[in-house]
Order: sequence, then structure tokens, then C-alpha cells
Amino acid sequence: MKESNYSKEGVIPFEVAWKFIIKIGVAIHKYGATSTRLEFFLTHLAEEMGLYTTPYEQFGKLTYEMWRACRLLVDTGIHWKGWEREKAEECFFQNTALAPYNIKTEVDRYISWPGQAVSYKIGELKILELKEFSKSQLGHQFNIREFHDQILINGSVPLNILDRKIREWVKKKLMVY
Repeated sequence: MKESNYSKEGVIPFEVAWKFIIKIGVAIHKYGATSTRLEFFLTHLAEEMGLYTTPYEQFGKLTYEMWRACRLLVDTGIHWKGWEREKAEECFFQNTALAPYNIKTEVDRYISWPGQAVSYKIGELKILELKEFSKSQLGHQFNIREFHDQILINGSVPLNILDRKIREWVKKKLMVY
């Protein structure tokens, strides 16, 4: 029987990811949209690998997606809209399955770390954009494993540099064929 809890946030155990990173010699630093690349990678990898096979696993995936959506609301609500703690907590209470203690912890996180959820989303959207670009340019030559390697190989770099590196990788692959 297959294990159903594959992730830090619903996909693959974080310890497994770190062992992978250490094995390939990549240093990941925690700052902004560039550091969330690993989290994004893990979040989407399980789906690409076909690991969500039961309705229960799909429900878990959707639960975490809702949690991340609430994080965005709370992050921007607090720091842009001026939400009070109570409104931020209510957003989680109404829209997630988190326990009250976890909700308080999440709200504390976004009070003390402005933009963290937004930077995660920016990193996610950039990687999706680069993936679609790579697929459209490479066509049948596109290989998801090679793409993942390119996303992780340089560790934590600013997104504009990641963009340049992926575009260079695509250009080199096209020159070979």
C-alpha cells in the first residue's frame, strides 16, 4: 500500500527534499520568492508524478491549496488593507481546517514576515511561466526532469537570473537539435 502523506504541505517529506538537495550539492538559502522555489517544486512534483491517486489524497491536496490561498489573503490583508488580527484569524477559521492554535501561529507568521506568502506565489507563477515557455519552445524535446534539474541546479538565485538561466538552457537545447 502506498503512503499517502508525501509532503511538507501535502507532497514529499521535507527531509527527503533536503537529502536530495545535499546529494546534488545545491545550496538553498531562505529569502523571498527565490527560496520558495523548493517549496513550489515539492508542491507540484507529486501531481506531476501521479502520486495523488485516491479521493482522500486529492482532498488533502485541495486542503493545502485553500490554506495557501488564505495565506495570500491574510498577508495582503494585514499589510495592505490594514486588517486586525481578529479579521486575519477569521479568514483562516472560515476557510481552512486548521486548529485555533495553528491559526494563531499562521497569523503571527504573516504579521512578522510581510510579503512571505506573496513572494511564494510570485515564485510559483514565475516557475509555471518558465515551464510553459520551455514546453512551447522545446516541444517534443521538453523533458520535465531536465526542467526540474535546471530549476534547482543553481540553488537560490533571484528570479530574473533564474529566468535568464532557463532561457539559456532552452536556447542551448535548441542549438543541439
